[in-house]
Amino acid sequence: MNEPRRQAWALSPQAIRRSVIISLVAGAAAVAALLLLVRDGDEAIEQIHLVDPAWLTVAGALTMGAWLLRTWRSQILAAAFGARVPARRVFRYYLASVFVSHVTPTSAGGVPVFIYLLTREGLSPGHATAVAVVDSGLVVLWVLAAWPVAAAWKGLAARLGSPGLTAAVVGALAAVALLVGWMLARPRSVPALLMRWLARERAQGGRRLSRRWASVLVKESLRFSLGLRYLVLRRPWHLLAATVLTGLYWVVYLSIAWAVLVGLGGRADWLYAAAAQLLFNLLQPFIPTPGGSGGAELMMGWLFRRVVPASRLAVFVGVWRLFIFYASLVVGGVMFMRSLGGRGLRPGPAPRRPVSLRQASDGAGGRTGRAPAPAEPPS
Repeated sequence: MNEPRRQAWALSPQAIRRSVIISLVAGAAAVAALLLLVRDGDEAIEQIHLVDPAWLTVAGALTMGAWLLRTWRSQILAAAFGARVPARRVFRYYLASVFVSHVTPTSAGGVPVFIYLLTREGLSPGHATAVAVVDSGLVVLWVLAAWPVAAAWKGLAARLGSPGLTAAVVGALAAVALLVGWMLARPRSVPALLMRWLARERAQGGRRLSRRWASVLVKESLRFSLGLRYLVLRRPWHLLAATVLTGLYWVVYLSIAWAVLVGLGGRADWLYAAAAQLLFNLLQPFIPTPGGSGGAELMMGWLFRRVVPASRLAVFVGVWRLFIFYASLVVGGVMFMRSLGGRGLRPGPAPRRPVSLRQASDGAGGRTGRAPAPAEPPS
């Protein structure tokens, strides 16, 4: 791969710096806008003195607890593929990926970074992708599964102003179930579709990927499909443990806003606070700014406008954002620098010879297309 393309794959320090500035400015502007909604802005600022330090400590402990639960879950999923990664390194990798999510539009950059870091622990790109996708997928599936229950409880959907969202969430759950079932039943379907698409592109004169990198994509997509099948069929206890930890993670994570709310002397309805944050997490990926800054603050202000007095709304959103976003932005930034060691994000070398679908199948799980036995984890 030539040098210009290699530079395009790198995560530029200038881009990171620019995104951090955008996040800070957009977030501050949103909190300032919430202050303008109050007739007496000085009164709103004075509400900071009413925050109970004990509950701030609780919110901080909950934030750390959420980080540790995510670390434990990722460590279990990596162990299912034979990668015994120390918890301290998984913790560092997780927060580094969260940092990148905070500085990329729609929070989309964290998963590729987490995959990259897992490959440094001996996992193939395909299996690292399976770990990262299942890791993030469990988070999303818990949100999708919990929302219909929370929305139906005491009419929370109507109270939050989003009754039509439940039908969309149920439809998304059904689509995910069909997709996963299809991939488990036919693990070679995804690489086969990729091969047809690449062949069509080449026939039409297009060449988005070189032949070597196209074959890498096919091989690793098969590794991913077989890795997912392996995890579900051969490592169900690892998957169950990760699922339970995800549920615990959400209980802890959704309690952070509740703790801040109690610390401000607001009405402590945990269920409403949890449902509001579920709705927030469903919609946040559609905010185009880095980390959702600006839109995230305004959305939380709108969702909690009924339970937080107007004079305290800006303080509540600012303190909540401090734990949810800025803590992981700062700590994650440090972990990002430690994880990459200043080398930047660079792709590994392409193989010398193209890999066919049959060769990829042999390397990822044998000619039968079945996942390897538990005694020999995929490599």
